[in-house]
Amino acid sequence: MTLSAAAVSNAIWAGHLELTVNGYTTNQLLAHLGEYDPVVRHLAAAQLASLPTKNALVAPLIALTTNASASVREAACDALGAIGNSSALNALAAIAAGADGLM
Repeated sequence: MTLSAAAVSNAIWAGHLELTVNGYTTNQLLAHLGEYDPVVRHLAAAQLASLPTKNALVAPLIALTTNASASVREAACDALGAIGNSSALNALAAIAAGADGLM
């Protein structure tokens, strides 16, 4: 199997993300929740949860818990859990009770 130049470039970027994650905008971090690399998704979720405006992100993250992609739903739950805002409890409970195998 041969990797495309784009896949190699993405892998190199992902390998350095831990060093640069604090330089991304909120919208970029939200987009990173959709990356295929679970480390990228986790770093983006953790960075979102550390932002001073994290409570303003609860509603968009709750919306992502119903995304078609299980990886995006998982990353949104990761961020919501790290934020710890009680308004996310119903969404997190729905995921936990769901049949998609995330919990």
